[in-house]
Amino acid sequence: MSEKRKMHEIMIALTKVAARVFRNHVGLAYQGRAQRFSRPGTVEVDQGDVLIRQARTVRAGLVVGSSDLVGWQQITIGELDIGRTIAQFVACEVKDDDGVLEPEQSQFLQVVKDSGGVAIVARSAEDAVNGIKLGGNYHGSCH
Repeated sequence: MSEKRKMHEIMIALTKVAARVFRNHVGLAYQGRAQRFSRPGTVEVDQGDVLIRQARTVRAGLVVGSSDLVGWQQITIGELDIGRTIAQFVACEVKDDDGVLEPEQSQFLQVVKDSGGVAIVARSAEDAVNGIKLGGNYHGSCH
């Protein structure tokens, strides 16, 4: 199963247990004034190429090491807040069967957990649901 399909299945499964997660793409891109070419010109380009003039970098996502899926789950807490629903941060790192956590990913998950959030490593939708049910104390078969 592709990583994209696995993430999609995990997102659907988490929705069914009252969690809302979103894809967190971490990366670097360029933006500027785009110039499209429909035919070759003085700059050697192929059809469909885009030239970005006055390019500047744009960082996307949270931080390096942040999880593939981030969001919240609804929980009801304590005596003073009885009946009040709040959002608890959820971080879900999606890995293939043989995938290994990078040190930055482990650190991000630990910070989430230490801050009262739910930190999950999921190799399947079942892993993700178990992680939510166990409050982030489930990490599938983490390598």
